[in-house]
Amino acid sequence: MKTVVSLSCIWLLLTTVICVAGEGLDFEDDGVRLGYSIGYLVGGDFLGQKKDLNRDLLLQGIADAMAGATPRLTPEQMKSTLGELQKAMARKELEQVAKPVPEPQ
Repeated sequence: MKTVVSLSCIWLLLTTVICVAGEGLDFEDDGVRLGYSIGYLVGGDFLGQKKDLNRDLLLQGIADAMAGATPRLTPEQMKSTLGELQKAMARKELEQVAKPVPEPQ
C-alpha cells in the first residue's frame, strides 16, 4: 500500500512538473504548490532510503503512461520489480527494529 501511495504521489508530482516545464513556477497556483510539496517529500523519501533512482527513466515511465504508449516492461516485470522493492524496504525496517537499543548511561 505504501508503494502505491508513493507511486501515486510521484505521478502527481511529475504531472505537475511536466505541465510547468519551460515556464516560471507560479507558487500562487495550488497545483504548483501541491506538486512541489509532494515532490520535495517524495524526493526526500528516496534520499533517506538511499534509493538509486534514475530520474530520466522515472519521467519516461510517466510520460509513456500518460501518452498511452505500450509499456517497455510487461505488467509482470513491473509487479515483480515493485514487489522486490517492497521486500527490501520491509527487510530494512525489520533490521532497524531488531537493532538493540543502547542502555542509558
